[in-house]
Amino acid sequence: MSEPRIIHDDSHLRAIYRPGDSDFLLITFGDLTMPVDGLRFCADRPAETLGMACLGIMPKWPHWYPADFLRAVRPALEPILAQHPERVGYGGSMGGHGAIKHSGLLGASVTLAMCPQWSIDPSECGFRPGWMEHLGPHNAGMGIRESDTGGRIYVFSDRHELRDALHARRIVSSVPTTRWLDVPWVRHNVTRVLAGTNNLAALIDAARRDDLSALGRRVATARRTGDARLKSLTATAHARHPILVRRCLEARAKSNAWAHKVLHELYPGVK
Repeated sequence: MSEPRIIHDDSHLRAIYRPGDSDFLLITFGDLTMPVDGLRFCADRPAETLGMACLGIMPKWPHWYPADFLRAVRPALEPILAQHPERVGYGGSMGGHGAIKHSGLLGASVTLAMCPQWSIDPSECGFRPGWMEHLGPHNAGMGIRESDTGGRIYVFSDRHELRDALHARRIVSSVPTTRWLDVPWVRHNVTRVLAGTNNLAALIDAARRDDLSALGRRVATARRTGDARLKSLTATAHARHPILVRRCLEARAKSNAWAHKVLHELYPGVK
């Protein structure tokens, strides 16, 4: 497979292209926890294993991908986009917002967004959206509108995580082509739960076919095989029954590495 190369670089964004054998272009947006780092980009390793053609858009600071920033980048992307008529958007949290917000500008036919924000501007949200320390003039009034989007939108969010659920509902109400797939009891860890080569391949394949049943099965499988759901449930139980949870973890800690780790996370003073 060809090596990735930078096709745009400014003070806000870096765009990286890696050719592949897929009959579509995967366009990924980096999140808050993955700043620019050379030629790395969101989902680069599983996509490389799968041979996917990729365009990675990476933030140089936590700006939530303002429209002006992407419009400035768009001309540099045109030669790449022209080679790939079918495009699939992908991102998590801040990157999920970017993938949805610019799905129209980039001509995505399908977008997969993990626990995205509708906006981080409380003046338009009607609730405390979180991440407000990153709000500034560059992204005021940044809410996702139907006119921003293109193709089908798939949002993966935990309905029990109040803030993420509020964002998901605003996206669904703003963009009628949105499908919301619940990933319960994983909190804001949806991206991590659904990460990996097999999950990426299955989710993209099912979304391209608009197969909601297949998407639901993949989500259920990923939740069962990962530890994020168990950690979330344990934390919830700990808040209500701390003594009982401690006893249960202590009983398993000697023979179970996960229980030992969580025991010391929840009860730092325990020996």
